[in-house]
Amino acid sequence: MHNYGYLIYSHNLQLNLKEITYYLDLFIIFINIIATSIYFKNKILPILLMIFIVAYLPLHFIFKLGIEDVTEVKSEYLNDTYLVELLHTPVSREKISLSIFVYKKEFPFMYKNVGRKIEVFSKVTDEETINLYKDNAYEVSEDGKFLTYGKFVIPLE
Repeated sequence: MHNYGYLIYSHNLQLNLKEITYYLDLFIIFINIIATSIYFKNKILPILLMIFIVAYLPLHFIFKLGIEDVTEVKSEYLNDTYLVELLHTPVSREKISLSIFVYKKEFPFMYKNVGRKIEVFSKVTDEETINLYKDNAYEVSEDGKFLTYGKFVIPLE
């Protein structure tokens, strides 16, 4: 998703459209198994496709885990439509890395990455910031230029 700096998102469905591609892959493989079972009298090809799908299913769920949660930023202070993608990873027992990718609407369904910020916070002293981030309880500045989760301040442009 970050390779090209764009995100495909349906505002009406509240859905990251990249998620659909993994289900379409499974559907196409399933249709291929049925079609080859009917068309070919030799059952080796359908068996090979079935082995492929059995091997692919664990990978499918691993890839699905890699799809980040995308949410729309809503505020009366914003003139444009923004999405944020939140990722957090433990750095040590006492610290956690909070990452955010900000996307701005360019075209219908197309959002461009306009910024990202990664910062490490202490689980002891910055607990409020971490909880606000995990709950996606943000605030937008009155000028519409910053998004904040406690001490974590993210520029929107």
